Amino acid sequence: MTELKFAWKKDRQSPLPEEEQEYTGKRHQDRHVDFLKRLERIIKLEKKRGSLVTIADSDQELIEFQRENNVFFKDKRARIIDPEKQDIILACISKGYTLTEVTHISHCSATTVKQIMCDAGLVLRPPFKYCLKAIKKGKIDFYARNTRQLSHYLGLSFYEIKNEEQLRLKGYRLRKIHKLWYQIPNNVLYSANDVETIYLKKGIQSFEDKELKVQKEV
Repeated sequence: MTELKFAWKKDRQSPLPEEEQEYTGKRHQDRHVDFLKRLERIIKLEKKRGSLVTIADSDQELIEFQRENNVFFKDKRARIIDPEKQDIILACISKGYTLTEVTHISHCSATTVKQIMCDAGLVLRPPFKYCLKAIKKGKIDFYARNTRQLSHYLGLSFYEIKNEEQLRLKGYRLRKIHKLWYQIPNNVLYSANDVETIYLKKGIQSFEDKELKVQKEV
């Protein structure tokens, strides 16, 4: 039987610059030290509580350990953001700026902005494009983002909404606008993320507050 021999040619690699070698070596060393620290904590935790598998998921010490060691844990990503930038992002979202505007103002990525929004339980506030200005006593101004919301609120068709006389009989005149959430005054009615639900605005933090739902215009 013929014996086959293979000779593998090693690729020649030029050595890294001295500064890069030093940086790479330090980085590996830091990662190794970090690994040893995590391993030591696991051993201590298991000596104290038994196997990690048997520890309840709600155990506070285990949760804290996960936060420190899991790069995908949501609380960890939030912690590495500058608190001042978090405040800027939350303020911008609360005012009604778009996602693109918030990323420019805060100098953060869209992913970071969405993560902070998720953690804070916030959603984007849409711009409002229409206002029904009350002209009859007892009527309240109504803000909407589209004509479907106007139609549902007034009980009029799309074509009837364009009729000034029909609107006057309902006690309103229609204004086309472009206002963000914070630019809308308090104590007005509005419809934001759906057609049927109507709310009363009571401050900048009252966006779609379930306790401020109201009945549609009759």
